[in-house]
Amino acid sequence: METPRLPLIERIVIAVTIPLLYALGSTLRTRELGCTTWSMRTSHDSALWALWHETLLAGTWLYRRRGIRVMISASRDGERIARITKHLGYEPVRGSTSKGSLAATRRLVASLRAGELVAITPDGPRGPRRSAQPGLVAMARLSGRPIVAIGIAASRCWRMRSWDRFAIPKPFARVSYAYGDPIWVPREGGSDADYLAQIQREMDRVTELAEADSLA
Repeated sequence: METPRLPLIERIVIAVTIPLLYALGSTLRTRELGCTTWSMRTSHDSALWALWHETLLAGTWLYRRRGIRVMISASRDGERIARITKHLGYEPVRGSTSKGSLAATRRLVASLRAGELVAITPDGPRGPRRSAQPGLVAMARLSGRPIVAIGIAASRCWRMRSWDRFAIPKPFARVSYAYGDPIWVPREGGSDADYLAQIQREMDRVTELAEADSLA
């Protein structure tokens, strides 16, 4: 897949963003709760971690430098995100629902089978906001690894005017990370729609848990 070439000004913005992100992240007060044995920060078990697209910034900060595979859109916007996540120690796998999705999905499934850590935003890259998409179930079936829902919330944040209302935690905010119980999808049997509904309920539950904890 051809890598989009970014204009000089965008490359400068990315170069400035990295130290700003580290400066912001160093002020955040983080707390993990729920099924923390499946924390993406410390777990060595392969799993498909799912977090909403709007919480990417807080997520990428806590889970940095672990070599986690993440699917990122093949668009130019995705190229910006890919370069930033690469600086933070992630392994971007380029693809989206409109371009390169099959190849990217195969690479992520192969990574899961090889015991590597994988994260995905089930409502990305275009939404609807906080609505899990069916591809998550297919990846779990093919890989044989569980889905672990992560809810993330900040006590104070800025919201962008994007489809996902992207959240940027404010300095010194409390950020809560809530983990769900692993959801195993068998290779055969069971309804994709039923498993997707279960994943949606678990994503909603851990999101509510994180939001309540961040404001406690």
